[in-house]
Amino acid sequence: MPHPHPHPAPTGTAGDERGAIELRGIWKWFGDPSAPVLREISFRIPAGSFVSVIGASGCGKSTMLRMMGDLAQPSRGEVLTGGHPVSQARQAHEIGFVFQAANLCAWRSVRRNVELPLEAMKVGRAERRERALAELDRVGLAAAVNQYPAELSGGMAQRVAIARSLVTEPPIVLMDEPFGALDEITRDRLNLDLHEL
Repeated sequence: MPHPHPHPAPTGTAGDERGAIELRGIWKWFGDPSAPVLREISFRIPAGSFVSVIGASGCGKSTMLRMMGDLAQPSRGEVLTGGHPVSQARQAHEIGFVFQAANLCAWRSVRRNVELPLEAMKVGRAERRERALAELDRVGLAAAVNQYPAELSGGMAQRVAIARSLVTEPPIVLMDEPFGALDEITRDRLNLDLHEL
């Protein structure tokens, strides 16, 4: 069972605090309710917090993150952001998600991969380009905007994935061990980059 370690919640109610996320009585099972993957998980993460979820392999960390991002549904309980169902935040593009693998579209350039969420939001072409280039510059990939995923190292691909998750300026960014498959030097560098971002 994962053990979240959020900073202590401030006193008062969750209200409409943009970026806060709360799990209330979350259970998750696949098939057999008598063998839940997650059991009675409840906690609140205030806006602006940086939280790590630590647990053994297979204990449900990724499942919990997917529910926090509205990519999976709890069997029981609810996930809220700013006091509202998490589905509202996802539909409003207020949640960024970086997966264990970069999951880039092989047929799209680096810039066009980062533009993808903005296309879904119907942002105009010029603004998409401007915002994607700014994010790529922020993650140190300004020189790689016209390259394709097959031309990138693992670390570069993950930085593209991070830029794509940040380009909509979401108040919540969820990351599922995005550096786990990288070598130690690249992983350490990207961890430092992420803290600076």
